[in-house]
Amino acid sequence: MCIDRNIFSQDGTSWLNISRSSVDASGDNYSAFTGRSTLSRTGQGQDKFSLFEGPTYDYGLLVICDGANKPYYFRMEGTGANINTRTFFSGEITVTGTKFATHSEIHDKHLVVAGVEDNLSTVFYSKLLDPTVLVVLVQVL
Repeated sequence: MCIDRNIFSQDGTSWLNISRSSVDASGDNYSAFTGRSTLSRTGQGQDKFSLFEGPTYDYGLLVICDGANKPYYFRMEGTGANINTRTFFSGEITVTGTKFATHSEIHDKHLVVAGVEDNLSTVFYSKLLDPTVLVVLVQVL
């Protein structure tokens, strides 16, 4: 759920703010993740959610485009009822500079992004099985 400037997930008993910044590339444990500063995501519009299922992801990687900020991703690994045993990954995806995107989809193991602020006629896609690295697919003139 996206509210105001934050993104929340339900952990089974309470809500967890998942819009965190500077998460370690190898993931954070629960304590490190919840201790990180909140990522400012101002002016969110209509949110678009895409679920990227990679070969090594327990639950997939959620990509959120809100039309006002860089696309944001969140992934949680681990099993069991105790959320303290999970590993968390999150961050922003750079499409082009500091620009936002309004649309994202998953196609053939690639993240496809469009509606980028200063490239409205350009479609970007990710590397195979890596939704965090985007390149230009096609530019419609």
